[in-house]
Amino acid sequence: MYDRRPVRPALPLLLLLACAACATAAQRPPDVFVTGRDPRYPPARYLVGVGTGSSLELARRQAAASIAAQLQASLRATEVVFASVRSGLPDEEQLLQEVRVESRFDRQEWIQLADAVAVDDRVHALCVLDRIQAAAHLETELQIRRAALRESLALAAARADLRGRSEALAAAARTAREMMPALATLAALQGAPTQPPPELHELAAARLSLARERREASVRVCVEPALPQGPAPDVAARFDALLAAAGIRALPCAADEPWDGLRLDGRLVADPLLLPAQAGSYPRFCTVRLDWRLRGDRVAAGGSVGGAGNRAGGHDFHQACLASAGALAGQLAVELGFRDAPEHR
Repeated sequence: MYDRRPVRPALPLLLLLACAACATAAQRPPDVFVTGRDPRYPPARYLVGVGTGSSLELARRQAAASIAAQLQASLRATEVVFASVRSGLPDEEQLLQEVRVESRFDRQEWIQLADAVAVDDRVHALCVLDRIQAAAHLETELQIRRAALRESLALAAARADLRGRSEALAAAARTAREMMPALATLAALQGAPTQPPPELHELAAARLSLARERREASVRVCVEPALPQGPAPDVAARFDALLAAAGIRALPCAADEPWDGLRLDGRLVADPLLLPAQAGSYPRFCTVRLDWRLRGDRVAAGGSVGGAGNRAGGHDFHQACLASAGALAGQLAVELGFRDAPEHR
């Protein structure tokens, strides 16, 4: 006859199974540190990221990187219209410019550590970014940059000389480029396109007007060599062509003709230099310098360009001096306002 009473496992086995179940549960963090879904932080207002690491700092960094990656995905899909102005002119296509923002989020200070838990030797972190607070910070920053942009535009409108307007509009363009990442990030946070501020339209129109003025302006070039011998006379004779290559509409000097436009007077120095021959190096060098003065309606300016930092090499002095003078012409175009100064990055 069989004993039908239930078999009861031994007490040690029960304890072992219970401890194994506890250990399995202890090795898993709460679901929120895996899914990132937390009712305390609804997605309509918060971006949430989770991370894990051997320390709290490593886990926090991973969670913050997760939030940054979510924003970067939105930034890559964001196009910020720089300006759209309709004038009906033949070169109207230049008025519509788009600036694509680099996909990078670098406002790590806005990401907060919301919660953390340690499981065995791993730390799990939950970080959040408050969309509303971040958008408020960006809107304040944009207001400050818009004020700086308006100031540069007003300065450009008040300047009578081409160089003054060029410098003011170049400063305005730098401010506008600095605004673009903030505009794109604001659009990503709000989940909707951001309308460009009206100052960007004004800047586009002003820069187009400046470009048109640069094309239409002409300069009589009266450059004489400081010394009648050497390569300087040949360079001086070709200087109007060098300026034309640099973007200045240059006219030959006509001292006896009446002229109410811009006139460039200058004394040109070309210093040739012969150095010992070296493998892979030019044997002859030249440094060109120009002391100049620009005159015209409401314009009176002068200075010196070229010099020691403008030395160029060539197979002969003629080639070397023309190369140096070509670089000098580009520098002079910036000094006169016919070209924007190069930006150092």
